[in-house]
Amino acid sequence: MGMNNPTVIDATTPPVIGCSGTSTLAQQGSFSTGYNYTFETLGNDVKITFTLLDTDRVGVVAFLWRQTPFTEYPMTALGNNTFTYTITGQTTGANISYGVKFAYSGGLSVTNYYSYQVGNNCVVGVENITIDPDFYFQNPSKGVLEIQSQNRISKVEIYDINGRLVLETRQVNQPISLQYLSKGIYFITVYFKDRTQTKKIIVV
Repeated sequence: MGMNNPTVIDATTPPVIGCSGTSTLAQQGSFSTGYNYTFETLGNDVKITFTLLDTDRVGVVAFLWRQTPFTEYPMTALGNNTFTYTITGQTTGANISYGVKFAYSGGLSVTNYYSYQVGNNCVVGVENITIDPDFYFQNPSKGVLEIQSQNRISKVEIYDINGRLVLETRQVNQPISLQYLSKGIYFITVYFKDRTQTKKIIVV
């Protein structure tokens, strides 16, 4: 078994304007495994969900941090260290920036702030696949995943909505069978040479 070297992301990475991803970046404290984040626009509301992937934390609670003006909101626990909060009355096209403070027995860790454009849903139907510079695939998926990318992919991981790893493969140049996954929402993390990117995938 080779050692997994953590991906080092340099500070010049542009702000993430995305709907979901996985990171270990922290403003305060630190993350060993990291966290997943998801932003989803529902009408004039934005549902923000973060999952702490560090398994060694006890008694975790989470607070949503708005960057400007700074405001802290207690988040609702969904189980398995997943927390959600819905902010209401948002304007489509506006950029918002939020992070999460995870507090637990003996300390706390605060995620980076992530900017998100209200109304940007990123989950696209089959008929309008957006060509992404990093990778794209048919979504929703009917049990087979074929990843298209201009860049060389070293590894693909699929996580369930609770942040559990359900599939890992380096056979990325051939269709990946998802037949044994139950229907629902998953997160697919693709490893490139110098970075990773995560997207949401719906298995139908």
